[in-house]
Amino acid sequence: MLNLVKAGIIGLDEVGKSFATLINEHVKFLELMAASGRSQNELLFAKNDMSLPYVYSDTAQLIENHDVDALFVFCAPEQKVDLTTKAIEAGKHVFISQPIATNVEDAAYLIKIAERHPSQVSMAGYPHRLNASFIQLKQLLDKGVIGDVLSIDLDSNLTQNLSSQFITASGSPFIDYGLNEIDIVLWLLGKKPIQVDCHTSGDVIIASLKMENNIDCDFRLFQNSEPRHSILKITGTNGCLEYDNHTLVIKKTNYHGDMISSVYAKDQLNCYHLDYLHAKHFVDVIFGYKKSSLKLSHNLHALKVAIAMEKSKTLKDRVQIEWS
Repeated sequence: MLNLVKAGIIGLDEVGKSFATLINEHVKFLELMAASGRSQNELLFAKNDMSLPYVYSDTAQLIENHDVDALFVFCAPEQKVDLTTKAIEAGKHVFISQPIATNVEDAAYLIKIAERHPSQVSMAGYPHRLNASFIQLKQLLDKGVIGDVLSIDLDSNLTQNLSSQFITASGSPFIDYGLNEIDIVLWLLGKKPIQVDCHTSGDVIIASLKMENNIDCDFRLFQNSEPRHSILKITGTNGCLEYDNHTLVIKKTNYHGDMISSVYAKDQLNCYHLDYLHAKHFVDVIFGYKKSSLKLSHNLHALKVAIAMEKSKTLKDRVQIEWS
């Protein structure tokens, strides 16, 4: 019976290094024992700083290592689908950094590969889904404390985690800086956007989305990962909910902004804390202690919306989003 997950990591850029350190120092029942790197600095970090027994310049050798049960994939975006596919087909559990791909077709292909190996855990996603603060906010919405949702307003600085701090450019600012918040909208509301219209105001890109049930979403994208004060506001037929990422308070207000009630959110939005929850959840799912709440399909759906936003910005026109 498996009682310790032996893991390797593909790619030791800044986010990969941070994750490797996090795993080594904080995640129980997970032993990081192997790594592959693209540069001499990455290889030296794995050998000298991490003291890993297996260090490879050839990722294929890491994937073929039979001592390794699971792989954390932090390679360049253009390599991710190919290397993750090979890892899954080699029998490994995989933890994939976002984005899982840079286009919808590749993301859908990767999901099909994972579905062919149901006994293996293939996980990617958004650690805010594990954060008690956002779980608490979703529970309030699901209870109907503000009635039917009419609109949601947020920006790309609402969440911070390791992946959002260390960006590997994909060519699209929506993919690089907006996937976390796009997924928050999809998850909290349980509704999909059907059209998007983007325009630029200074350095900020503003995306106006029309969701199912005629819900409006205004999303402001800052094209950098610099932490900023951010407030998420959800307006319903019976008042508003606001979440402040600095004070960590969820407030219910009336339409005039007068506070009706407030609650201190349960979790810190510390990036290391969120990524710890993410890695721990991966281990718990491998052991069968929990069912995965982070699906590859979540990444596919957020990616589809991000690409539609990019298309709208480029065409300077409204774009319809088709869902099969």
